[in-house]
Amino acid sequence: MSDYYDELAGLNDLAMVDGWRHQLEQWLRFEAVVRGLRIDDEASVVDLGCGTGRLFEYLGKDRAGKYVGVDRLESSIETAGATLPQGRFLNADFGDSSVDEAGPFDFAVAVGTLVDGSSWDRAGRMRALELLVNRLDELGQKGFALVILDQQRLEADPVRRLEESLQGASKAELDLCLGRRQVDALIDDGVLPSDLFVLVRRDEASAKIEERIAGELAHEAVVRRYRQGAEEVDEADLAWLWLVAGRHERARKIVDELPTTNRRKTLLAQRLSMLG
Repeated sequence: MSDYYDELAGLNDLAMVDGWRHQLEQWLRFEAVVRGLRIDDEASVVDLGCGTGRLFEYLGKDRAGKYVGVDRLESSIETAGATLPQGRFLNADFGDSSVDEAGPFDFAVAVGTLVDGSSWDRAGRMRALELLVNRLDELGQKGFALVILDQQRLEADPVRRLEESLQGASKAELDLCLGRRQVDALIDDGVLPSDLFVLVRRDEASAKIEERIAGELAHEAVVRRYRQGAEEVDEADLAWLWLVAGRHERARKIVDELPTTNRRKTLLAQRLSMLG
């Protein structure tokens, strides 16, 4: 593993320690997975590449015995255990037998797992992707979810493509891996333009899953959660959420109404103006 996560380890925001740009962006991924798969309070979940355990926190800390987080990065597992003592976290590779022994699991989830500090050529990236898809399919008895950067958008981004440790997949590559497993999956690119969401429930057609994350249902759920839980709501956070989700008009409306004292008003306005 490279210095990618070592450089993030000293940050205060645990979403950023895990490699995400903003907590609400991370929440949106979680919400789409939970909503799409209908992960209820009784479902057992294995979280591959769990980082500091934020999915366990999002699901609810009373899920002791129904969640196992797995990550190769020891410092992330130590942080997860210290901040979320109710959870169970394994410092292991997702292929290790200790993961199987911790099961069985209703659902297997991997959010951003290929962004692990490694830098591969296309062949290496495809091998890693296939191993991950196969493992998710093996572990999730009722279904699985993979949230991964859209490789084509990543390569088209002049800033993010400079970070060689960022790895993703194209829709065609995912279709190939899933086809080999004969899995009927939803591959959605509408929740976040930067990401592809692969959602599988073995008892449902992909069209039914799509209905639950269509439009802005997941986004609105995240907004409600933020407003209900924040000690002080910063509307600039919500503007960022709508911006990265590609809902630029909603972002502009919030930015226009931000007070001039908000230090992110100018930055967000400039970002939106660049997008047209």
